[in-house]
Amino acid sequence: ANVLSTYYLSRHFPDARFLLADGVSGSSLSKEQIDQYDFVIIPPWYEVRGVPIDLFLNTRSMMEMNSETIQQYFDFIHRSLAPHGFFLNINRYFKDSVGYPIKLSEYPYDENWNVILSMSAFKQPIVHVLLAQRTKGPGDIREELQRIERIYQENKRQGRPGFIKAKESRIPGKRAIMAFPFKVLRRVLSPSLYQKVKEAIISSL
Repeated sequence: ANVLSTYYLSRHFPDARFLLADGVSGSSLSKEQIDQYDFVIIPPWYEVRGVPIDLFLNTRSMMEMNSETIQQYFDFIHRSLAPHGFFLNINRYFKDSVGYPIKLSEYPYDENWNVILSMSAFKQPIVHVLLAQRTKGPGDIREELQRIERIYQENKRQGRPGFIKAKESRIPGKRAIMAFPFKVLRRVLSPSLYQKVKEAIISSL
């Protein structure tokens, strides 16, 4: 994702100053370092110190994480978000890809959030869009998480796909399914980088 983001942004902003992971000494960044660049693209485990962040965005990836990793992200969000900053959370109501259920209604928000927007995603009823704003005191996030849980339970009761535990099954032709992404990557990456990415993907199948 970072490779593609860098490629896209550098093509649209050729004169911008980019700081990438290989340009960071160690695994932490200060405000003084960040202020020298237009775009900072680093892995999520890098520490950012003294920089209040106005907006956090997660789309369809927390649902693939285990509970411990989700908690680590929320700890960082709670610690680093600017006063009255926002968190846009777009994830499935339910997913069981880590060996146990991960539910949006159980994400570890603390009490200091007010809900700005909460709705099912457009044409994707198994995905929820939740935009919340940081507050100094208790907000209404707990009530909204309870409402999201009721939505999940009602859809689960009706047995709708995406709300119940999927049966374990192997997907035939998994390598064939990857053919289309490979074609896209070949167009946007250099030959050497494309080969490295391709080998990494295939080795993980």
